[in-house]
Amino acid sequence: MSASSPRLVLVDFVAKLPDGSIIDTTQEGNENSDLPDIQQRPRLVSLGYPSFVVTEGFEEALKGAELDMPQTIQVEPKNAYGVWDRKMVRMITARKLNDSEKYGVGDEVEISGRKGIIKFMGSGRVQVDYNHKYAGKTIQYDFTVTDLLDTDDAKVVAILRETLTDDEFGSDDDLDYILQDNSLNVTIPENMAKSESLHSRIHQLQMNIFRFAPDIKDIQFVIKYKNKH
Repeated sequence: MSASSPRLVLVDFVAKLPDGSIIDTTQEGNENSDLPDIQQRPRLVSLGYPSFVVTEGFEEALKGAELDMPQTIQVEPKNAYGVWDRKMVRMITARKLNDSEKYGVGDEVEISGRKGIIKFMGSGRVQVDYNHKYAGKTIQYDFTVTDLLDTDDAKVVAILRETLTDDEFGSDDDLDYILQDNSLNVTIPENMAKSESLHSRIHQLQMNIFRFAPDIKDIQFVIKYKNKH
């Protein structure tokens, strides 16, 4: 695969910490994982452009990976989630947390737009670690590239799935589109139209389709309602 221009691939993988705990995966049936929502299908990844991202080290491995060839790599912290930095640990007053009594050590918080992990609470003070929660960790990836998305139709399907299907928004069965003569028509079903995130998802969708499938010249979105009477 060439790294000179943005590419899209589908990859099946498991990402693990040194203790074996799973921090990200596309596979179902994995134990030792506390992930709330596991996407149980190959993940869409962009190579050469920050749209559908993975860690830097993982992306570099994907650029040279062969199709359907299982691999295992170790990604050092600097190319994964960063080296742990002591300067990113700060002590703040508890009053900066809204409803501070509902938080405890280990909880993730967001303060002034920055996310961190509570490391200590006491005497009206809270120690927050603003490093990424996996900073300083070497990540092991067991992965297989399952598809190289070379056609506009394959790219459209993958981008639609990645953008419009999840537990909150919709499923693969809700996808309805027609790609003809470099024009794309996407039908948005009623259940998707009710989502507050519809506008932002459509904006993201059109940007990525034009970026990775530049031969497509226009996109039309239609919201479909059924008469229930």
